[in-house]
Amino acid sequence: MALAFLPVSIVRLTFQILEGQADASLQPLFAYFTQQWLDGVRPVVWNVYNEDVRTNNDCEGWHVRLNAAVRRHHPNIWQFMECMRQEQANTEVLQQQILTGRTSRRHKKAYRIVQKRLRRLQRRYDAGDLSAVDYITGVSHNLSERH
Repeated sequence: MALAFLPVSIVRLTFQILEGQADASLQPLFAYFTQQWLDGVRPVVWNVYNEDVRTNNDCEGWHVRLNAAVRRHHPNIWQFMECMRQEQANTEVLQQQILTGRTSRRHKKAYRIVQKRLRRLQRRYDAGDLSAVDYITGVSHNLSERH
């Protein structure tokens, strides 16, 4: 679950270490992960090392807002264009607010706490105080607390 938090250059090596330590009953999972996520979708695509934004929640939120603004499944072109004009106006206001120093959105306290822990873990890993396996174990524990 936390391999994406490692530098791309050591994802495969760390995966092999985990696979070597795993119970034989987990081999189908490792085979699937190799096929789907190491060979099928290159790690550079799903890697979030040094990234603060790790989800597509902003896109999902925009999609929900757009659907709420349109208020119907099949709007006509004029209704859709009006929603797009309003979205453009809102985006321009938000751009101006960001230019004046406002953050683009506020995160819940629980998210900020987890983010702070993850940054602390990464600093310890980058400093050499944690092995890659210990680092991703800590990341996994922090992420599992949220779910």
